[in-house]
Amino acid sequence: MEIVGRVPHPGGMAPSGAARAARAPVGHDARAARRVSGRAPVMLPARRASPEPDDARDLARQGSLFYLGYWGVTGVFLPFINVYFVRLGLDGRAVGVLSALSPLMTLLAAPPLSALADRRGWRARTLAVSIAGLAATLVLLAAPRTTATLLPVMLLLGLFRCPVAAVGDSLVSRMALRHGLNFGRMRLWGSLGYALVSVACGLLWQRVGFGPMFVAAGLLFLPVVPVAAQLEEGPGARQGAGAGPPLGAALRAPALRAVLLATTLVGAALGMESAFAGVYMAHLGGDDLTIGVLAAVVALSELPTLRYGAAIARLLGDRGALLLSYGLLGAAYLGYGLAAHPWALVAWGGVLGIAFGLFFVSTVSSLNRHSPPGWSATIQAIMNAGAFGLAQLVAGPLGGVIYDSRGGSTVFVACAAVVGLAALLIAGAAASGAFDADHPGVVSPRSSP
Repeated sequence: MEIVGRVPHPGGMAPSGAARAARAPVGHDARAARRVSGRAPVMLPARRASPEPDDARDLARQGSLFYLGYWGVTGVFLPFINVYFVRLGLDGRAVGVLSALSPLMTLLAAPPLSALADRRGWRARTLAVSIAGLAATLVLLAAPRTTATLLPVMLLLGLFRCPVAAVGDSLVSRMALRHGLNFGRMRLWGSLGYALVSVACGLLWQRVGFGPMFVAAGLLFLPVVPVAAQLEEGPGARQGAGAGPPLGAALRAPALRAVLLATTLVGAALGMESAFAGVYMAHLGGDDLTIGVLAAVVALSELPTLRYGAAIARLLGDRGALLLSYGLLGAAYLGYGLAAHPWALVAWGGVLGIAFGLFFVSTVSSLNRHSPPGWSATIQAIMNAGAFGLAQLVAGPLGGVIYDSRGGSTVFVACAAVVGLAALLIAGAAASGAFDADHPGVVSPRSSP
């Protein structure tokens, strides 16, 4: 679940009505209050008034355009990159190692970069710089042809790419929380762009080959940089982390721990699937077009659950929505394992997309409910470090070994088993009452269209 595409995170919505300023004193008044009371004042998160309709549309347009641009350009190369490596002559183990470099950077670099962005209020600029670096590195990736020469460039690609999901989702989901917008509706433009571009590029690369793929992707990322830079940082971004509880205290929330651990397990399944779905499609007889169609079907199938995932989560609760998404993921992976024809794989890709959309929305919703706003990007990064860092760091090479020794179908059966373990973890946490309360200070969501 690349995960988006599997990743994934809609935030809740701020209540409507007149603006209600936080009651806590700030600046000089805060220091005076400390001298009088002898204790630090409680800093409550400020809430904004609901924006005017035109302002709301502008904000929603900004978030939608970011996701459309970023994931649309990602569709130029991501569905085809491991097939490209195989055509260079690399075996399954080499592909697994190269696939593990991005998770390595997500594990090691994304949490400190995101924590710095939280503390300094640099989320938008961190996002813009990361995408600019990603564009430059993709251009460099067109040159190497061996595992040894690909390694350093893929490591650099992973470094620039690792903060994008955590910081971007944090910015847009918190903007949705403040202004009463539907996060899933903005995020679905990313899936739509990814789907359409994947099909178009599948046709294109089948006709002209993969030669221009990385240079084209790098150049197309450049217009996304100013879009990312203009996303709203939000009130209190600079002081948010300092105003809330320490990160260690925030992570002691039982529901938050359960969601982070379960998402790490699901991330392992997503890692194996994303690394070998295209390769397995080629093994079953699919061509470049069919690989692009698979990516497109998965992405397009995400749209309904991205759009209505928040409503499903309200109906079933966070735990119910998570468990439903895990059940659908497990069924899709078993279908992948049983598929004997390229178009059977495409059909099960539709189930996978529906499952991923709901997984993405319910996971981000749970993280928003059970974590303090000041640490939003950091907790998203910790989730990504587990699900798309540590888990995929293990899953990539392990998937390569399974693929070489047992075949592609066994890889997807293993994916289903891991998702089953995640479901047991969430069910156990729910039975203990871990999901019964929000984190203190989190704004309760209101319904959005």
